[in-house]
Amino acid sequence: MTVDVAGVGYMTQIGATTIYIYESTDNKSFKKVATYDYEDYPEMMGSGTQYYEDPVTYPGTPGYYYKASVYCYAANANGSDEKNYTTASRRAIR
Repeated sequence: MTVDVAGVGYMTQIGATTIYIYESTDNKSFKKVATYDYEDYPEMMGSGTQYYEDPVTYPGTPGYYYKASVYCYAANANGSDEKNYTTASRRAIR
């Protein structure tokens, strides 16, 4: 899972607060199979003008479909903002 967050200027915190992983066998009905929080995975948060990392890895099952819901966050002395983004689904391969 790669997270890419760009800030407007220097951010004291920038990255992802929470990542949810969803799984499906038919690419239609998804269920949540994993949750990653930055308190447990501090590599999900950094500082600077941009955050670009692969902070977590989920061991999927070949042939299943996966998508992620990511809460992207940035903060500096002027305030903070958080937005949710959901990826398109992808089928896992070996």
